[in-house]
Amino acid sequence: MKKRVVTKKQTRQPNKHKTTETAERYTQRNARSSMQSAPQFRSYANERQSPQGMRAAKSSPSGMQRTGTRKKAAKTVSGDIRERHKRNLRKRRRNRNILRSLFLLIVLGITVFALVFMTPIFNITSVNLVKTNTQADGSEFLDGQAVIDAAAITVGENMFKTDLKFSKKQIENLPYADNVVVKRKLFPKPHIEIRVGESERFAQIQEMNQYVCIDKNMKVLEFDTVPFENVVTVKEINIVKSEISKKLEIDESDKFDIIRVYMYELKENDLLKSVSYISYDTSSRKIIFDYGDKLTVEIVDSLNYKRNLLHLKRVLEQEMDKNAVGTIEISVDGYAVYKP
Repeated sequence: MKKRVVTKKQTRQPNKHKTTETAERYTQRNARSSMQSAPQFRSYANERQSPQGMRAAKSSPSGMQRTGTRKKAAKTVSGDIRERHKRNLRKRRRNRNILRSLFLLIVLGITVFALVFMTPIFNITSVNLVKTNTQADGSEFLDGQAVIDAAAITVGENMFKTDLKFSKKQIENLPYADNVVVKRKLFPKPHIEIRVGESERFAQIQEMNQYVCIDKNMKVLEFDTVPFENVVTVKEINIVKSEISKKLEIDESDKFDIIRVYMYELKENDLLKSVSYISYDTSSRKIIFDYGDKLTVEIVDSLNYKRNLLHLKRVLEQEMDKNAVGTIEISVDGYAVYKP
């Protein structure tokens, strides 16, 4: 039998040539890889800076967020600038309009002033008087020429330089002048129109040796030593002061007010023209007056005075004889009693 010879296993040694070749290949491969990766990084940076790269960056979520924020900020800043610019333009335009308007107003004012006060276009050509009323019996006590003279208006003077308030006050100082109106009129020619009413003789009061005639507003119209015709005499009234064209000053003004109320109502019922005197008795609270110089009427003062006077009118016109003489008493509730 042959002996089996056991030999020591030999370790395989690498081929030096092959190892060197592999290392060189690995080194070359790494170099190529590095050379290829560098241009890629540079191209990526260039792409980020180029428009295409920016669009690509925007397409990514993070790039879109950053770009959107920048856009909003840019829009906000540009919007504020535009709005500020618009406001400034509007302000400058408004200031120009104000200055232009002021200039036009000044020019217009100077023109109007020159036309009104420095030219004869508005000089007064005439003074016209219009009477609005006279006395109840048709008589007139207000002289038209006296009114024009009192107005002190000069024909030929500029109508806007004339003091109409002064003219009105001067006319109102006339005894019988009432409801005075003074106006400028441009057509048909520049003139002044005076409209004036005539105060009506309402009552007369005896003062010492004379009679004082007044209108419904207690304005003193006239004095006379004899009673005025067709004017009611108010009795038992004490005068404190009387002056032409001024309000009469008396004692017991409340008493006269009551008499005046009844006089108004008698006039409304067409009875005052037949009354020659009237008075008020404070103790009995009666209004006393005559009617037709034949009858004496006594009415107890009350809140129903209008109804009582209507009843008196019916009695006088329908129940009393025209030639009857005596006294008619009207109670508070309007009941009439005749005493011959």
